[in-house]
Amino acid sequence: MNEILKELLEGLDLRGKRELKGFSRYSVDLSGKIFDKITGDFKKNTPNSKGYVYHTLKDDNNKSVTVSMHQIVMAAALSVEIGWWKQFNLVIDHRNDNPSQNNFENLQLITQSANLKKRENVKSCKRFSKEEIEELYNDFEQLEDIVHGQYHHSYEQLANKFGCSAITIQLRYLDYKKAQ
Repeated sequence: MNEILKELLEGLDLRGKRELKGFSRYSVDLSGKIFDKITGDFKKNTPNSKGYVYHTLKDDNNKSVTVSMHQIVMAAALSVEIGWWKQFNLVIDHRNDNPSQNNFENLQLITQSANLKKRENVKSCKRFSKEEIEELYNDFEQLEDIVHGQYHHSYEQLANKFGCSAITIQLRYLDYKKAQ
């Protein structure tokens, strides 16, 4: 299995748009964007409440299929069908634990057990005390001064400060914004 993956990744050109097998209406930019050839526009990436991006695409049989962005990017990058990696008991992992960042460099194929172990570490990393939440919310107020969309570096800094993952901070920030 590792030999197959090495062969696929060797000499992989990450520039330009890639075709998506079974979905010829679209091309995929490996930075995490889908181009619809019929409308001539990129599809909008909107994360769900868990931070994952999903798209409903029309396959080559004109059937609507809902697929996660990380699966779309991985399949396009490797020039394989969506889900191909499942036959090797592999799943797609976001290296930085931020499910809304679907650029190919942030994605990796790992075993389900390795992914679960990683998730355990993320989930169990932090329970905030009332004082820590107040301090975190004060830090969030300072985030408002940062240019919109440039938060990830700040999430990482706050994660280091509070001893948790950047995704934990991001989810807390989204909760904070909803409460305002």
